[in-house]
Order: sequence, then C-alpha cells, then structure tokens
Amino acid sequence: MNALFGFGVCFVLLVNVSAGFGDLRRPENVRIDSLNTRYVLRWDWPHETAANQTVTFTAQYIAEFRSRRAKHDEDWTSVCVNVLEHRCDFTGAEMMYWGLYLLRVRANTSRQSSGWVQIRFCPDKHAGLGPPSSVKLNTVGGDLEIIIRDPLSSNNESMKTLLDDKLSYLIQYWRRSEDPQAATFLPTKNNVVTVTKLDRQTWYCVRVQSCYNFYNKSSVFSDTHCARTGEKPQLLAPESRESVCEPLVMVRAVLDAEEVDEQSSNAEDQDSSTHGRHGSGDSGVYSAEEDSGRRSTSHADLQMSVTKHRGELHDGTLQQLCA
Repeated sequence: MNALFGFGVCFVLLVNVSAGFGDLRRPENVRIDSLNTRYVLRWDWPHETAANQTVTFTAQYIAEFRSRRAKHDEDWTSVCVNVLEHRCDFTGAEMMYWGLYLLRVRANTSRQSSGWVQIRFCPDKHAGLGPPSSVKLNTVGGDLEIIIRDPLSSNNESMKTLLDDKLSYLIQYWRRSEDPQAATFLPTKNNVVTVTKLDRQTWYCVRVQSCYNFYNKSSVFSDTHCARTGEKPQLLAPESRESVCEPLVMVRAVLDAEEVDEQSSNAEDQDSSTHGRHGSGDSGVYSAEEDSGRRSTSHADLQMSVTKHRGELHDGTLQQLCA
C-alpha cells in the first residue's frame, strides 16, 4: 500500500511568536500526514539562505498538559535533529493513541535558528483510518464468503485493539457484468460474512471500507476482488438413510414376534400332551406353580434365541442397506 494512500491530514496550526535568532524564516505549511498509528510531520521551506548556509530542521513533541507548566522547555522530546529533509517521522515516538500532543519544528543554520511553528495533534481524532489489510473471497456452493482482516497499526497489530468495538466495515458487492454504482452495501462488525441469495454460477465483485463511527471516520475502499458462485450441493441427509432402513427392520421384527408366539404356543401344546401321556408314571400330582415354572422357562429360552437371531438379522440388514 502506498505510504500516503488514505492518509488523513488534520491539525491546528499554532505559530510560536517568540523571536528567532536573526531573521531566519520559519518553516511553512506545517502539517501531519497520519494513517492508523503512522505519523509523519511535513513542512515547506522555500526561502533562500544568505552566504550559502545549509539549512537543517529540528522537530519535537510534548504532551499538551505538560506544556501548560511555567517551565516546560525541558519536557519537549526531540524526534529529528538537524535533518535536511522537510519531514520527520513520529511513528516511533512514544505517543499514546488517545493522547493530545503539540508538535513543533524550526529551521537551523550554523549561526542561527528560526522561531518554532507548532501544531496540535490527537491521533485518535486526527489520524486517518486505513482500509482492511486484506480481503479474501471463498465460494460456498451458491453463497459468497468474505474474509476481512483488520487494518494494522505500525506494530502490525489489529486496530481493533485501539478502536475496540467501534471499528466496523462497509461491504460493497455487485455483479461483475454490472456497473459498481448499482452495488449493494452491507454494514457489519464481523470479520467473516456470508452473502446469500446470489445468482448461481455468476461472477461477483467485492470491496470493503473501514469505519470508525465515534469520530465519523472512514477509509478508502480496499482493492476489488471477484469470485464466481457455484451450484448449491444436493446431498442425501443422514435422516433420509435412517428412514429407508428402519421400516424394513421393523417389519422383520414384527414377523419375528409372530414366530415367537407360534413356537411358544406349539411348545405349550406339546408340553401338555407329554404331561398327559406320562402322568401315570409319576406321583400324579402337579402343582400350578411347578407347571407354570416349566412353561415360563421354555418360553424364555425361545424368546432369548429369537432375540439373538433378531439382533443378527438386524445387523446384517443394516450393513446391506446402509453400507
């Protein structure tokens, strides 16, 4: 990204009227270019200097509340000293993003210095906001997934750590075949957004803007990215497979239950017949409890056998239908 791309320029010019040494002119058009947490103080100095003297510049800053003290000259921090460029990078200075500062610059020669020219600067209020550091698109069937990466500070940290929940985005998307002026706008605070109800197998283009509503700041739009939607997936849901298998197993289970009742009935008839044929060889006396115990034992054995058979049949049926 161009270092000056989307820079905000906002300051209050405070000309220091203290006399300089001699008549060396002050720097002019002092301003600060700022983006996220990158701050560059700039100025012009179009004047001629007598006797071919080299002109250099010194730039300093101070927290505004410290400048109100009667003696505060020692509280100024120099960032650039006797530099030839008409700029000074304050990015590495220890300035809090929410603080309020005074920045100043003056011209120097080997024999004299100009008066100071200073500006007032609050990064949170005056610094420009950059666009998302990246925007990526994924197609999920007929939908479009937009992945937004936060703008980054000079330390490559998310600006969300400074702006908290006040950082948001404005997504703009449109069919590639149409004019971007007909785009749809979608505000969001999320970093991953899925856009639905799109035309299938159609190219869509997307760009995203960062927004900071507290000071009504917005960035330029990100680069434009385009992707083509696909077809919506037509897959058999797991519930469908269960509905196919289960009725067949239930039908077989009913048949098994009928076989159990029939076998149980035959066994009881055979048991009664046996009792009648061999009763004379025994004492001839059978208690209702003993007879009931024998029938229930015989029925239980049959039931266990059929239950085991039903489980094996059930497993085999499911393996054949749902494999």
